[in-house]
Amino acid sequence: MHGSPVARGEGRSTKSCTPKLRAFARAVRTAQAQARAAREIEVARRDPKWWLSHVGRSRPGREGWTEPVYPDEVPEPQARPPYTPTDAEALLR
Repeated sequence: MHGSPVARGEGRSTKSCTPKLRAFARAVRTAQAQARAAREIEVARRDPKWWLSHVGRSRPGREGWTEPVYPDEVPEPQARPPYTPTDAEALLR
């Protein structure tokens, strides 16, 4: 496999990148970020206590609503796989 158009646009493929693919990859990542933000806003609106206890907590290098957390206080987090939109989210544009 030579990589998806997004991978090519981000320079993560064996095939070359073009300005159109770079713009496409940026648009895809922007849409993904907006979809995620919309979901988080909805969860925060529906159940703020859950959101604050799970998503809004402070993490190393990222302030949240709790006391700051410093890198030496927590174990190294596991790497998360890249976000993949659902079929419905992919159709939204």
